Amino acid sequence: MLVARSKLPQSFIQQYFNQLKPYQIERLQELDDDIIEAHASELNWFSLLRFQTLSEKTIEANISKIKSLNLWKLLLKTQKLSLEFLINHIEDIKADAKGNLDALNMNALIDDSVKSKVTELAEVLQ
Repeated sequence: MLVARSKLPQSFIQQYFNQLKPYQIERLQELDDDIIEAHASELNWFSLLRFQTLSEKTIEANISKIKSLNLWKLLLKTQKLSLEFLINHIEDIKADAKGNLDALNMNALIDDSVKSKVTELAEVLQ
């Protein structure tokens, strides 16, 4: 069953977060950086990466959580990431170059020229 996303005000979500959390708030509502920061440990990061467009600031602030939950490939596949971000994390990409580059190449939000540059860089530095 597909559920339509209604847009609740961020102040409402913040105020009633604990009551909304059991209803997959990560999937059904757009969450701003402040809400994610305030509730980072309570959120489902798989759903956040899958259904939200996260800022690079939020991603950087939670990168260790993303890595520890083994969600790096999902991050590369689903989030709009800049060339600068990708270059800054080239060592993480190289850790499993084939799998990570495959995930990156599935990302429709990243320009093909950026994907090519990252692929070249990852291969050169191997």
